Amino acid sequence: MAEWEREEISGRIAASIPVRAKLGKPLGGQAPFGYSWKNKQFVINESESPIRKLMYEIFLRTLRKKTTADELNRLGHRTRKGVLFSDTTVTRLLKDTNAKGERIANYTKTSGDGRRATLKPKSEWTITKCPQIVSKKTWEKVNRILAIQESRSARLGRKSEYLLSGFVKCSCSKKMYIRTSLKAYQCRSCNIKIAVVDIEKIFYDYLSECMNSHYLARQVKNTEGILQKKQLLLEETMNEKLNLEATMDSFIAMRMDGGITRENFIENLHSLNTKLA
Repeated sequence: MAEWEREEISGRIAASIPVRAKLGKPLGGQAPFGYSWKNKQFVINESESPIRKLMYEIFLRTLRKKTTADELNRLGHRTRKGVLFSDTTVTRLLKDTNAKGERIANYTKTSGDGRRATLKPKSEWTITKCPQIVSKKTWEKVNRILAIQESRSARLGRKSEYLLSGFVKCSCSKKMYIRTSLKAYQCRSCNIKIAVVDIEKIFYDYLSECMNSHYLARQVKNTEGILQKKQLLLEETMNEKLNLEATMDSFIAMRMDGGITRENFIENLHSLNTKLA
């Protein structure tokens, strides 16, 4: 019963988050640098906002995140925790949409097991207006520059000379690596070797067979049979789930009416939850 009540409370809290976000209410945590929560209102922090604005001005002049951080530190400015600004902090604050007057809330979720938060679909995000630190034009100009810089800094991995490099495995399940001097794949565990030309011929022959219409038709037929079996299994599982949920509802109703003891209710509910899991 206690577990059920906890789940009910958690559900109500989760349902209230989008509503509070649309009303501009705090959802927990500190306001970003340059802002504060005052009487549950998201307002400009008079001591931090000039530093946040200066950050945009320095970046537009230098076009360098590290230089911007160094200049802020040289002028004696520090983060809210009293530490030096870093290029990572500068990047995060330059990208933060609060500065242009758009506060994004309800955009992350946690699994509840202590792992890092993940982004929700954009359709679930809540965007509300907030006080601006810089103009929208300035924010967009800075972020266009950041996007260009990030696209230029992306590095492609070194292309392999061999078609199947990284994909060939030995019969012992270990990866086989290219021995350039031998032009062969070699297993470092059992020392088995296979020439590059041989394994590539096997691959090309298999690929040719796959392109054969008879082979494809046979594969499609086999796949359809597997899908039908999976579909039947899914339907059986869903029916069983519905039956278990109906049984659970009846136990809850009996408990609410006093027709079953607390101990029996908990025992049956635990058994049903185990089956549903």
